[in-house]
Amino acid sequence: MKHTILFFFSALFLFSCKDSVDKDSPEGHILTFTLDGFSSVSGSIDADSKTITLTLPYQTNLKGLVPSISVSEGFEIIPASGVEQDFSGKVYYTLVSSNGAKTIYTVQILTEAQPDPQIYRISRDSVEAGFDFEVSGKYFGSFPPDVKVSLVPLTAVSFSYKNDSTLTVQTAEKTVPGEYQITVTIKELAVSSTAKIRITQAAPKILSVSAVSFFPPDTLKIVCGHLSTDKYRYALRLVNGSDSLTEKQVAIRKDTLMYAVAKNFSPGKYTLKMVNLTDGKVSREKGQVLEVFAGNMPYVRMPSKVSYAKGENIVFKTENFEAEGYRFYQTTFLGQGKSYIQNGIYNRSEKTLAVRIPEGIPSGNYSLSFTLSDPSKQVKYDFKIDNQLIVK
Repeated sequence: MKHTILFFFSALFLFSCKDSVDKDSPEGHILTFTLDGFSSVSGSIDADSKTITLTLPYQTNLKGLVPSISVSEGFEIIPASGVEQDFSGKVYYTLVSSNGAKTIYTVQILTEAQPDPQIYRISRDSVEAGFDFEVSGKYFGSFPPDVKVSLVPLTAVSFSYKNDSTLTVQTAEKTVPGEYQITVTIKELAVSSTAKIRITQAAPKILSVSAVSFFPPDTLKIVCGHLSTDKYRYALRLVNGSDSLTEKQVAIRKDTLMYAVAKNFSPGKYTLKMVNLTDGKVSREKGQVLEVFAGNMPYVRMPSKVSYAKGENIVFKTENFEAEGYRFYQTTFLGQGKSYIQNGIYNRSEKTLAVRIPEGIPSGNYSLSFTLSDPSKQVKYDFKIDNQLIVK
């Protein structure tokens, strides 16, 4: 009898708990879920799996959205309705009844898939190779590594991504002149422009010159880039101050322009430019300065040997050293942040100038300049050469 009574009370207790939960703490539900600013979009609510899914327009910013939520009567929802949330990942909402029973909903907000890209406008009808132009449209994606731009029929070209509607295309200087269609590809989605852009020959580019200290008569050799001698005519432009000596005819061999500087060419400093006469384009890089010395004034030629020991003689071949009957011949070695002046000996019969490398000069590279003078006649002449000397 004792055991029977204990069982009776136990069974009554269990029944009372179950009955209390079913009656006073039913499972709560989210009834509606909308987002401020997206009144036409409502959530798909699955009461069985406790999930809510919404799809918003392409590229909607999922951070900082404000939901409006209605729930079963007698339940509180956490976080509350009207509280701003970051929906770039899943967000969990908890329904809590008055007696503490909880139900959790998972909310996931997606955005529509990438639409087909569209091209509205190309900023220029034509562009010189090496220069940029813009392509405007929409749906160019939000992740630049997914984007590719091509000049058809060529391959992909470099570009910078400004935003979803603007790309800056960077043409290479070596692009073959012609008309090209633009194709923008985002992953597997591609669009081609209806209009074409004309890419023209790049302006000539001076890469190197044979000398910057020049003693005529001699031939100045200028190595250039972006030459197409079968289609275009080229000339050398020499600018001396405000005086522009333009359109000097040149001979061309492959990528080298050659200009014969006559002995009577006016001495002075000239800025070199190369001109594409056919297209009217001029080299744009900072102008190379050429210093031309008078053809009838003294000058020296550097021997083939360029490396010398301290105390060793260097012998230069000279030209026009007897023009003024100079008595003193000085050579300045400039390098290592200092200058060293050394007297030279001129041999009239062999027309050579011998200069001894200073004993105390540090090892390194040195540029050379020369001063010829005769104080009794009040004559003095300075010049320099391009070649550098190596002191071991």
